[in-house]
Amino acid sequence: MLIRSALGACFLLCAATLPAQAETCRATFVRLFTERYGKGPLKIHVTQEVKGGMTTKNYNYQTGDGDWMSEMIEPAAMQWTLVRDNVMYTSSTKGKSWKKVRKLDDVQSPADVKKNLEKLVSTVENEVCGVEEIDGIAHDTIAADYANTTHKSTHKEKFWVNKKTGWVSKATSHTEHSAYEMLVTQVIEPAPGLTLPSP
Repeated sequence: MLIRSALGACFLLCAATLPAQAETCRATFVRLFTERYGKGPLKIHVTQEVKGGMTTKNYNYQTGDGDWMSEMIEPAAMQWTLVRDNVMYTSSTKGKSWKKVRKLDDVQSPADVKKNLEKLVSTVENEVCGVEEIDGIAHDTIAADYANTTHKSTHKEKFWVNKKTGWVSKATSHTEHSAYEMLVTQVIEPAPGLTLPSP
C-alpha cells in the first residue's frame, strides 16, 4: 500500500530558481519547501522505502493543474492510479482501462494551504547547505528538519538544485512516526507536452 506523505504528495516537486540576491540557508529551504507545488508538467521517479515493509517504485506524472498519474514499476503487478478533474481511477491493466474509484474530497482553499505550510515552516530547524554532484553536474544541496504536529511526525528533507538551471533534480524525505518510518526519494525531470489518459 502506497503511503502519500505530506509532501503528499506526496510529496509532488517542481522546478525552482535560486534568486540572484543572497539568501540564508533556512530561507532557501523554506522557499523550496513552500513553492514546489503546482509547477509542472513533471515526470518523477519515486522510490518509497517503508522500514519493515516493502519498497515500491513508480513514475508519477503531474500536469501542474492538479491531475496526476502513478505508473507502477515495482511491484509491477500493483495497480496504477489516475486522478483527473478531482476523480480517482485505478487500472489493473497497466493503463489500458480504468475503473472509477471515487470523487476526491474538495481540495483545500489557498488560505488553508498557506496556513498549513506556515505551521510546518515554523518548525524548520537544523538547516544545512552545501554542494554535491549528480552525474557530474554540480548541485546546491539544501536540507533541514521539520515537524508535522497534526500528524505527530518528524521529517528530514533535502533538495538538490542544479547550479546552472535552478532545477530541483532530486529530493529526499525521511519521515518518522510512531506507526511507521519511511524514506521517499524523488528524481524529477520536466515533461513538456505531457498528457494523461482519458478514462
